[in-house]
Amino acid sequence: MSDTHYIDHATSTVWTFHIANEKAGRRLDVALSEFCPERTRSYLQGLIKDGGVLVNGKHEKAGYKTAAGDVLSVTMPAPVPLE
Repeated sequence: MSDTHYIDHATSTVWTFHIANEKAGRRLDVALSEFCPERTRSYLQGLIKDGGVLVNGKHEKAGYKTAAGDVLSVTMPAPVPLE
């Protein structure tokens, strides 16, 4: 795992999203960026690559085409305090 997206599951929060019919067919990273507009797409791509995102309980690549009814589980790392 890369240092910038390391996921400490003890301090992380899991968010769950459901893909509706109108969002079906979008790339996984694009769908996530619509659910999490405060995060950059490149950040979300790193999270996907590092295993922080599951689709229906399985790891998928950022280019995965979502389907209606897919359940996305996103393990969002805790914020890093500013020094």
